[in-house]
Parts: sequence; structure tokens; C-alpha cells
Amino acid sequence: MINLDTDANEYLKSWKVPENEFTKEAKVTTRKILNHTAGLTVWGFPGYDKDDPIPIVPEVLDGKGNKDSVRMCKKPGESWMYSGGGYTIMELMITDLEGSSFPEIMQKDVLGPLGMISSTFENPLSEKYHTIAATGYRGDGTEVEGKWPIYPEMAVAGLWTMTSQLILWAKEIQHIYQSKKDGLLKSSTLNEMLTAGMNDQGLGPAVSEFSFGHSGADEGFGAIMIAWKDLPYAVVIRINSDNGSIIQEILLSSAAEYDLPGVSPNRRKVQTMR
Repeated sequence: MINLDTDANEYLKSWKVPENEFTKEAKVTTRKILNHTAGLTVWGFPGYDKDDPIPIVPEVLDGKGNKDSVRMCKKPGESWMYSGGGYTIMELMITDLEGSSFPEIMQKDVLGPLGMISSTFENPLSEKYHTIAATGYRGDGTEVEGKWPIYPEMAVAGLWTMTSQLILWAKEIQHIYQSKKDGLLKSSTLNEMLTAGMNDQGLGPAVSEFSFGHSGADEGFGAIMIAWKDLPYAVVIRINSDNGSIIQEILLSSAAEYDLPGVSPNRRKVQTMR
């Protein structure tokens, strides 16, 4: 069991968060990683082409892949700063503790129990999924090299799924929240997860008064998922393009059609210049 407020280095075995001046007063914890207040660098990752050498996770964290090393750049808990690097540390922490691969752990503990039978965190993607995997496209319409990127940073960028299956996760979280009964997560854990902290960030998803969710993008792909806390509605929008402007338009139309609170267009006020 992982204590959310214990120093992450107590769980890490194959690699450690390097100590520096920022860790003298506060340590990196799982809670701070989850809500992006751990003070860690590296926003996101560009992925790898199929012919590239693929680094293992400790190499990624030490900057031996195609991004800088993941390091402390501010005191933990000082402020919010998104860090895919932090989630990659958490990926390693889980595999160190379980002693098996991240795709295997996620299949056993999350995807399988939710019935997400055609979903996987396998990177590179297993050949058995190639015939149903979408090809990614750049903003100018050109195909992504190798059809899709490869992400050893699986926790932050490596999920392969279908819209109809991703919404099963949202449905389970809604059910636990509304029924106050344990499910995939304990109800008490879920309440912590959906408590907004700095920058309206929960422990994983972003959290608003009415909803919770997350958006994201890999090379050639984009997506957003929003689920309403007290209503039986969730919206999942996924595209296989770097041009994601249509996502917001679909979201706004869906919210208007079903009268879903908390989603509205940005409005600009015309100010007369004198």
C-alpha cells in the first residue's frame, strides 16, 4: 500500500529522486505528484518512432531519452506546475513495488476490472491491436512516422483505448461518488481524488464545482474527457490529429444540447477606445 504523504524515495528501488536544495524542507510525495505540486520538471514527452532506440524509464528520468532529465526545480508544495515527468516517476514507483510491468499491473488492477478489454498500456503497441489502431496525423494532414508514436512514459502518455471503453472509467468514478460506496477505489480515496487544490487540480483529474476530467495530446492525437459529479453524463472526445480545435466545439455543442453546467464559450467584451 502506498501512503500518499510518504517520501516517494521510500518506495522507489531502481532509481531515486535526486536530493537538492529544494528537497531539504519538503519531500516529493505521491500526493504532490498526483496534483502537480511536487516541483518536478518536464511537462510532457514527444514519443519515439518505431525505429528509434527506446529508453527504459530510469533512463528517461535521467535525460537519456529525447527530453531533459526530471529534476526538482522548486520546493515541493510551493506552487502548481504540470509535470508528466512526475507521473513517470510514479510509473516507476508502481513497477518497483509490484515487480511486474506497468501494462500488466494496469491490466490486472484497472482495465480488467472495468471491462476495458480492448485497452492496453503496451508500448510499443502489440501487433494484435495494429488492425484497430488509429493512425495519427500532423496539423498539416501528414501521417505520423510509423502511424503512431511509442511512449515508455506510459502512465502519462501510453494508454490505448476506445471512446466506449474510456467512458467506463468515468462511469465507475461517478457511481462511487454518487453512491458513496466503495468500488474500484474506496469512497474515501475518491473524495480526496476529487477535492480541488491549486489550479483546480485534484489527485489526477482537474476538478470543478460540477465536474471532473482531463484533456491531453500525444503526437498525432488529442482527447478530452469530462464527467459530471451529480448527473449521469460524461463526454469523451478523441481525435487522431494534432489539430485539436474541433474538440472544444464538440464539447460546447454537447453541453448545450444536454444542458450541462460548467461548460461555456469564452466571451470577449468589446471595449471602446477613446
